[in-house]
Amino acid sequence: MTGRGVCRLPQGRGREIHDAFASRGVSARYYAGGALADCLRVSVGTASDADKLIVALKSALGWGGRSGVGGNPCGAERRYSPA
Repeated sequence: MTGRGVCRLPQGRGREIHDAFASRGVSARYYAGGALADCLRVSVGTASDADKLIVALKSALGWGGRSGVGGNPCGAERRYSPA
């Protein structure tokens, strides 16, 4: 399993969230300006990478509880079957 995507973040929080990802071992590229201002490009290669990304995103945005509960507006959860 591999994947890559660009996430648009709440305005002005891109650097903060990038730093939170880095502190949790999640690799991401931060875009400071232009059309991709406050966006992160993230890549995952394994189920473990995806899990770390979800945990880091929920923590950085202050989402609590289980996936889809506790203020998580997108219901982030694993949507794949590990090989």
